[in-house]
Amino acid sequence: MATTEFASAGNYPAGSDDWSGQPRKVELTGPERAQGFTPNTPVTAEVLNGLLAKIDQRLAQLPLVVEHTATAAGVAIPANTLYIDVTVVAGGGGGAGGAGPGNNNGSNGGGSGRVFRTRIPRSQVGATYDVTIGAGGAGGAGGVTGATGANVGSAGGFSSVTFAPVGSSSVIVQAAGGQGGQLLAGGAGYSGGGGAGEDASGAGKGGSLGGAGQDGGGAAGRTGGAGDSGIDYLGTKTGAGAGGGNAGAPTGAPFQTGGGGGGGPVGGYLAIASAGSGVGSPFTNGGAGGEGYGAGGGGGGQGAASSGAGQAGAPGIVILTFFRGID
Repeated sequence: MATTEFASAGNYPAGSDDWSGQPRKVELTGPERAQGFTPNTPVTAEVLNGLLAKIDQRLAQLPLVVEHTATAAGVAIPANTLYIDVTVVAGGGGGAGGAGPGNNNGSNGGGSGRVFRTRIPRSQVGATYDVTIGAGGAGGAGGVTGATGANVGSAGGFSSVTFAPVGSSSVIVQAAGGQGGQLLAGGAGYSGGGGAGEDASGAGKGGSLGGAGQDGGGAAGRTGGAGDSGIDYLGTKTGAGAGGGNAGAPTGAPFQTGGGGGGGPVGGYLAIASAGSGVGSPFTNGGAGGEGYGAGGGGGGQGAASSGAGQAGAPGIVILTFFRGID
């Protein structure tokens, strides 16, 4: 898309033609604008240049949306940018693995990554920016036997945008990753609730359009992960959030529990809200967490002889919207 106005080179060169030395473009008069062109009547190049310049100007002012799903450095800010809308989504936490059959802990889903949005005037930042995309946290390992406790999930990574400085100070926008699933609780998360475990009491739904997720329910001895609110497309916080879901209730001795679902997805226009499935049946790995960038992973199932692993959280994303004008 052009960033220099059409026919902006000033007047035509000097010469013997009627248009020599005259402006390359002219504005339509009021009557011309109201009546439009007349059939079979030539339209001068200067008028056409003026109309095309207006169209070019309007196109150059359309917002430019850039999505980053991988870390990048030295990315140039588009020309004629007036201000920048920045949305940063961190990685989701990994689900905890299941514990050994003689121990009732673990199997809880990870929390979803934080969402942060802000708007920055172009005059406050330099010419380039760097992006870091937070990875999803690893799920806790499975294969646990006997009375050994579960392996907790790892936290999701930070996502950030670092703008080149104006003067001595850089502008940095960042968001924290969701907490991994813990032994007796779903991981703390943001803008999304936990999904269903094998026992429906572990259910929770991810936030929709930036809305808060439902709290993860709980089997006996389990608590839902706390979390911050979602942020809607206007950048407004929308209420209480929720973390990862809880493991299902044990089905007997030795314990056999389904894994809790992971934290819900990012709200707003970034992803369709979806609860984590977290169907960590005995002997198996945890089900997927919520669908979307920054979602937490499901917890691993607990079997009669061994346990399943937790699922990894989803990676984050950075979205920049450049609002532009004409110099």
